[in-house]
Amino acid sequence: MREQFKKLEPKEHAPAELKKEVFDSLETLKLIADVVDLFTAKFVVSETELTSMFGADFEDIRDVDKNLEEKK
Repeated sequence: MREQFKKLEPKEHAPAELKKEVFDSLETLKLIADVVDLFTAKFVVSETELTSMFGADFEDIRDVDKNLEEKK
């Protein structure tokens, strides 16, 4: 099996410009993943912590939302 992979090994090294472009693309993807994580999972955790600081839980918040909708 190792012989099969050795056949796939490149004979030449990639140019430095190509390596830089690939690593820049990977860094950009990592940054995008961090931003998405910030506005999805971490946002929910932050919101939960904020509401718990004021002694409210999700049931209390749902009741307030429900009461506001009924008043409309």
